[in-house]
Amino acid sequence: MSDAVPVLLERLETDPDPETWASLWDELYHGAADPAAGVEALPRLLRVAEFQPTEAIDAVVLAGRLSAAAWPAPQESQPEVLEALRDHARAQLAAAGTDIDTAYLIAALLGLGQAPEWGELFDGVELGGYELTCPDCARHLTVRLPSTGTEDWLSADTNAEPAPEEDLTGTAEWAYRAAVESGSAAVAGAVRELFGEATCPHCATLFVPAERVLAQG
Repeated sequence: MSDAVPVLLERLETDPDPETWASLWDELYHGAADPAAGVEALPRLLRVAEFQPTEAIDAVVLAGRLSAAAWPAPQESQPEVLEALRDHARAQLAAAGTDIDTAYLIAALLGLGQAPEWGELFDGVELGGYELTCPDCARHLTVRLPSTGTEDWLSADTNAEPAPEEDLTGTAEWAYRAAVESGSAAVAGAVRELFGEATCPHCATLFVPAERVLAQG
C-alpha cells in the first residue's frame, strides 16, 4: 500500500470530497499492481461507510471492486469485515433512489462475495452495453442492453433480448430479484437481457451475452 492511501482514507473519514475518492480509486484499483493493498484497505472503507453515511455507497462500491480483484483473499483474511460491508451495501440497496445506484450496489454485493467473478464485470449493466466478440466468427460486437435506455449504445451492433424470468437461475436470478426488490425496472430488465440472447449481425449466431462477458473476463 502506498503512503498516500492512509492519508486519503483518513480524509474520507473526516472531510470527504470527490477528488479524494478519485485519488483513492487511482491508488487502489485503476493503477494498483498488488491486490493485497486493496484487501488491507477494506476495514478503513468499512469505517468510512459507518462514520460518513453520505459516503457509504462510494465506500461499498470501491470495496466490492477491491474484493473481487483479490478474491478469495478477502474472504479468507477478513470475513467479518466483508459481512459488515455487505450489510451496508444491502441497506443502501434497499434505499437506492436511482437506477445507477442500484446497479453499482448490486455490483458491490457481487464483488463482496455473492458472485465475485462478476464483481468487476457488471459495468455493462451500469453503462448500457458490452463490447464482446462473437463466439463463432470472432468478430468484435457492441451489444446493447435496451432496458437501460442509455443513448451511448444506440448505435450498437445488436440488441440483447431478455431471458424469460422463469429461466433465470443462480447469479442471474439473484441480481434480477435484487433489482426488482429495489424498485429498478431498468436494472432488472438489463439483467434479463445480459443473461438472455443476442444475435451476431455478421454470422447470425445466437449467444448469451453473459457467457461471453465471463469468457472474455
